[in-house]
Amino acid sequence: MRNGLGVTSGYMTGSRPSSIVFLDQTVGVSASDDHGVVVNRDFVKGTTDEPDDARGKISLTYPLTDFYRRYRSAMATYVALWERCFGGAAGSRQPYLFELDPADTSSSAMTAWLDDMLNVVGIRPPAGVKYLPGSLRSGMASACNALGVNMSRIEYIGGWAPGSTALIQHYIDPTVQADAAAAVFFGHLLPALSHPAAAAGPAAPRGAPHGAAGGV
Repeated sequence: MRNGLGVTSGYMTGSRPSSIVFLDQTVGVSASDDHGVVVNRDFVKGTTDEPDDARGKISLTYPLTDFYRRYRSAMATYVALWERCFGGAAGSRQPYLFELDPADTSSSAMTAWLDDMLNVVGIRPPAGVKYLPGSLRSGMASACNALGVNMSRIEYIGGWAPGSTALIQHYIDPTVQADAAAAVFFGHLLPALSHPAAAAGPAAPRGAPHGAAGGV
């Protein structure tokens, strides 16, 4: 359950691994029928593996569609189990929402979680390619781009600087096509009149080609 929620959270938020792996249990995810599902993610710059290097927090709100209701329900179940295992006295509490092995870094943890979930669904990367945590970040940006989501929204969600050349050159794959799965995750980012995106077909590719998935 931890691995699935960690990978899902990483993909839907377009986050660097450390922003999800070191998600604070006390403020990580909340939900209400009025405001949808809210993920309060650490905003981390660079490729640090240190949770204390966060540069503040960013709140991302997701609508209560069928998918995000299921995400909320799964997260609530996980948090209840977390409390039973790690609640205890304040000084003994596990500090992060997703339990880590002592030797884990954010990159190694997310890589292991991603490998596990790919095995569960029977997906194998092409020969010579390995899917890394950056594949989730790239996948989010590429799916949003294919749907036609405004670039400023992609930048905000993933924490890229406005006008980021790295986003265009290294994360967005313009060959990715819009599909129903992309609309489930990111269709709410489109103007109301254009959702669901899948009805309009694939958007014209934007951005420049980048290398193999997970290479950044």
